[in-house]
Amino acid sequence: CLMTARLQMPRILFVALFTSTIVLLVVVFTAAPPDSGPQSPTLLPMLAVVSLAVLVMSFILPARQQAVGLAGSKLAVTEEPDPGASEVIPYRDAPKRQVFADPKQALKRAFGLYVPRFILEMARSEAVAVFGFVLGFLGYPPVMFLPFFGLSWLAMAARFPTPGKVIGPLERAFGARARHLEGELR
Repeated sequence: CLMTARLQMPRILFVALFTSTIVLLVVVFTAAPPDSGPQSPTLLPMLAVVSLAVLVMSFILPARQQAVGLAGSKLAVTEEPDPGASEVIPYRDAPKRQVFADPKQALKRAFGLYVPRFILEMARSEAVAVFGFVLGFLGYPPVMFLPFFGLSWLAMAARFPTPGKVIGPLERAFGARARHLEGELR
């Protein structure tokens, strides 16, 4: 199916970036210097604040970028009888719903807006794990650097590519459905 085939690339990126954070964690536990002396008292709070800022921005900036792209999108929308309406009502009197006139073009546009957003979200989520890696490699105890990895993994898990995350923003922006793709979207 079309949606599943197109989701393959973002899902491969998801697995690759998620796996890279696991590799970083393995490196910290296996190759970090045993003792690098006293740790800087300012590095942990500084990286914690930067990580939180990066995490917040990983939600805000890509969404804003996508909103700008959605505002500039030109897609035709048409009306059709709602297939979920009562079958007792005659076809001509059935409630209407908005649908994209060309659902494949809508899907193409949705992916064009989704993929850059997804890459930015995942890169910023991975950055939080990189900060944890730096702390671990500098000799901070696991209780200090593991939360960075946990936050990174939670942010990444929230971004797992699904059909709804791809087409949903476009449907909400236009108030229309991608009717021929509905079976693939949910």
